Amino acid sequence: MINILIVDDHPLMRKGLALTLDSAPDMCVADQAASAEEALEIIEKKDLDIVIVDISLPGMGGLELIKFVRAVKPKLLCLVVSRHDEALYAERSIRAGSRGYVMKLEAGDVIVDAVRRVING
Repeated sequence: MINILIVDDHPLMRKGLALTLDSAPDMCVADQAASAEEALEIIEKKDLDIVIVDISLPGMGGLELIKFVRAVKPKLLCLVVSRHDEALYAERSIRAGSRGYVMKLEAGDVIVDAVRRVING
């Protein structure tokens, strides 16, 4: 089972993403966070496989969160799911340590597939 943390400041986005991911037979949304700071507390306490991060977060941004996660838990994978233009932010997120980038406007099955692809290397 793939244990997932969703980090997004929009409650409706978190809920929709959680419903989509939880419907996959091999995935489980272990927790959700509205900020990077909240995510860091959860990351310390839970056994996770992947963190799905939005770039725009209140306080510490998503790219900074990814850098911090990679520094403290290098085996914990990160995937960015964002509304920001892929042409501008995909490379930045990869340089920060993310293993993938998906636009929020993509269908749910694309995001599920992206999680599996990141998990499988």
